Amino acid sequence: MTADLHPKAAGASAAASAPRLAEQIRPGQTVICASARLARRICHEHAQYQQRQGRRAWESPDVLSWSAWLRRCLALCPAPATGVLLTQAQEVWLWRETIEATTGAGALLQTESVARQAARSWQCARQHLIPVFPPAARLNEDAHAFKDWADAYQTRCREQGWIDQASLPETLGRQSAAVRAALGKRLVLAGFDRHTPQQEQLWRALQASGTRIERAAEPARKATVEVMTFADADAEIRAAAQWARRCVEADAEATAGILTPDLRALRRRIRYIFEDELAPGHLCASTDRAPWPFSISMGEPLIDYPLVRIAFSILDMTPAALPVEPLSALLRSPFISVWQEEISGRALLDERLRACARPELGWDEVLRLADRMVKNSPQVTRITAMLRAARRWLDKQPARQTPAAWVAGFNELLEIFGWPGTRALNSAEYQQADAWQSALDELIVMQQVAPRMTRHQALSQLRSSAAELNFQPETGETPIQVMDPHGAAAMGFDHIRMLGLSEEAWPPRRRPEPFIPLALQREYGVPEAAPDRFLQHYEQLQAGLVGACPEVVLSYARSAADQPLLGSPLLPGCAAPASEQQSAVAPYWRTIFVGGGQAGEKLSDVTAPPVVGPHRGGTGLLRDQSQCPFRAFARHRLHAREPADVDLGPDAMQRGQLLHSLLQNAWSHLQDSRTLASLSAEQLAQFAHSQAQTLVDEVRRRDPLTFTQGFAALEVERLARRLQEWLKLELSRAMPFRVVGTEQQATYRIGDLEFATRLDRVDVLEDGCHVIIDYKTGRARVGSWAGERPDEPQLPLYATHYPEAVAAVAFALLRPGAEMCYQGLARSQGLLPGVKAFAEDSSKKAFMAEEVDDLDWSALFDRWRAVLQALASEFLQGVATVTPKPRACEWCEQHPFCRIHELSGARAPQPDE
Repeated sequence: MTADLHPKAAGASAAASAPRLAEQIRPGQTVICASARLARRICHEHAQYQQRQGRRAWESPDVLSWSAWLRRCLALCPAPATGVLLTQAQEVWLWRETIEATTGAGALLQTESVARQAARSWQCARQHLIPVFPPAARLNEDAHAFKDWADAYQTRCREQGWIDQASLPETLGRQSAAVRAALGKRLVLAGFDRHTPQQEQLWRALQASGTRIERAAEPARKATVEVMTFADADAEIRAAAQWARRCVEADAEATAGILTPDLRALRRRIRYIFEDELAPGHLCASTDRAPWPFSISMGEPLIDYPLVRIAFSILDMTPAALPVEPLSALLRSPFISVWQEEISGRALLDERLRACARPELGWDEVLRLADRMVKNSPQVTRITAMLRAARRWLDKQPARQTPAAWVAGFNELLEIFGWPGTRALNSAEYQQADAWQSALDELIVMQQVAPRMTRHQALSQLRSSAAELNFQPETGETPIQVMDPHGAAAMGFDHIRMLGLSEEAWPPRRRPEPFIPLALQREYGVPEAAPDRFLQHYEQLQAGLVGACPEVVLSYARSAADQPLLGSPLLPGCAAPASEQQSAVAPYWRTIFVGGGQAGEKLSDVTAPPVVGPHRGGTGLLRDQSQCPFRAFARHRLHAREPADVDLGPDAMQRGQLLHSLLQNAWSHLQDSRTLASLSAEQLAQFAHSQAQTLVDEVRRRDPLTFTQGFAALEVERLARRLQEWLKLELSRAMPFRVVGTEQQATYRIGDLEFATRLDRVDVLEDGCHVIIDYKTGRARVGSWAGERPDEPQLPLYATHYPEAVAAVAFALLRPGAEMCYQGLARSQGLLPGVKAFAEDSSKKAFMAEEVDDLDWSALFDRWRAVLQALASEFLQGVATVTPKPRACEWCEQHPFCRIHELSGARAPQPDE
């Protein structure tokens, strides 16, 4: 590789090249281009060719972009046979209304975004002729919803006689005879990297009706290709600007194309660096500037330009209050009437408003400050009058009216402030004002699908149109053009330089449509759904670019955002020496990118690499491994966690922790059953209330916003009542006991697994045996300890690893009323209220293996040890199969990560089912 490349002047100009499409256009031909930019380019080259032939006048060629040609066809077809074409904004509005009517208003958080995505999926379905959806298609929940939306959307369009832009080619295909009669017999297609099935269907229909269709092919050129690398993107862009300047300096008629697959993200950096290198005079603050010697095919959203931002600052005013930041921008803006005359006074008013140190101010307060300044200075007289008139306008606006009426009202409000100002606008600002009128016109057109709107809806639609409209000042054809690689091969550049060809950007990431089943997308040939087809498309696109130009430079940056980058493996010779390129790199990368295939490496997704060395975790590891091995792998090796929900007040877990802390504090004072028995009923009630009050006071100091005075009083009452009920149950225990551990921390090991545990409570009986107790505020059952894959292996782990003899293991259910009890297993009768001896317990059979006839207390512990050892061994060996127990998926947070629904084809379970 080299670090620089000097252009070759010989034979580089367009004039010296082989005949091009622009030189071959004949009367009666219609050239259909893939983009409007290519259409302008062909018209420009055709004019240059005619001038070189010495002609002073000639017939303008019939050259149109694909979308413009479709609209012209529709306009020339008989109206009753076609319909009214919807704009993109109208389509999104219809999708949003359809979604809200189908799912219910407010059911989705981002209905606007969902509507836009649904429109894109609908366009994909129409372009690839995908029916929505065949009866045999397997649909997930999103696809089911999209089918309902699409059916309702199509029904409404048919009833109203509307045609959306995605369906327009099919509509014209049914009117092919009328299209042929209106547009002639010869069509030439130019600049299409590939034709969609919908386009191919239209071409076949036109050919069947007698239209001759040709596909323009630019003359192939033998290219000199060089790959370059740079430290970062800025260095890469600056080198490209310098290279482009040398190209046009070496040959005044040469053209240079700067292509990048990530133009949207790099546009602003490219503009600043190219302006610095190619038009440094633009850095001066002057309204009269020479045209740029370069053009960028992608503009910036109209809403990002200062002139339009100020318009929205005015229109966003409400009768309730004025946000200070937009008002401050308004006072300082040159796009307001008599700004130059009042600039000092408005700056002073801005300073006074900011001194109030509040994000919003009421109208009365703002006008009072302005009136006070008017008495001392006339420099705020006009702006004060504007604000007062704006308030009157806001007060008289109706709740709902037609979009046309809102546009008239918005223009009236803008006129109050003299927008876009009294100073002369430069060319770019003038074009921005024209583009703003286009956005207003688009709002008026919305009346066809939305006869009446609220002011909020009208403003939201206008803002959406301004955000969707990519604007850049109109310029003539420039020798240097920055654009996306798609369609660039047909532009006929003499020099091409492609930027940003890192492994992350080229080819770009696939983005299959989320509302269309992936299997259907693959069946109908959507490239983004099939990795091999997607890769082949970009290989062909790059090959076409290389073959369309005699000199090509490909480059990438070695780092971005402090992260190292490699070049795209599509680049010749960048990933390995030339001798190794074909034999090693390309097939290896193709295998990774495409996946599967005969040469692909097959990976098992049910077994993870074994755990190496000791692994630390909590007892939840064994529970998750028992419930579903994949859940254990995801949670405890990949640490995949769902963010906690945020809610008002403590949740169920936090309230349970309060009870744990309360019981810990209570037994720290009581110590044993004899002390508890010595308390009278009145003393017990006082003790419970005192313990609850002390705990709540401590928590309230840490979290005063949650534990307000009223809420804290309720919590004290709840906790005191629950503690008193539980202590009364403890008094019914027949055998005296002493509490030797509360919230006791311990570390247990099973092989290389180390568990950090916390035992809620351990009692010691008179005979020296111990009772392990686990507090539960929810439901629990002893059967959760049974079987090869117990639901709750926590207490069996405690019991089998406790260093002293264990006589009983039990849940202490702290639920109020009759559900407050002990549930567990005991060595003998009478150790805990309601807990039978294990030998007499009816649940004993659930703990026995099939080959075991009987099970005593000691054998139960052996059985538990074997089960726990098996679960631990599974985890250590990397067993991560997606084999959940029944109902294990209902409250699992791993749904976005897990493959259970792909494996079973089932719909994801909902929490309320």
